[in-house]
Amino acid sequence: MFLGNKAAAADNALLHRVGVTHIVNVGGGQNRFPSEFQYLRFGRIKDASEADILSLLREFHALLDRYDKAAAV
Repeated sequence: MFLGNKAAAADNALLHRVGVTHIVNVGGGQNRFPSEFQYLRFGRIKDASEADILSLLREFHALLDRYDKAAAV
């Protein structure tokens, strides 16, 4: 897993160099390289105490679980 900011997500060479295959987009911007990476796009996540991120975390966990199982095959 690679955790990066907007600049890292826009650096195609970096993403390939470190072996990124899937990107979770939480910034609300467009997916930069949809033909090269698999994306899960949540849109802009509100940075506030009332934001419901639990449902997003469930979806993210399900995504990780699917990729983990696929990698084990």
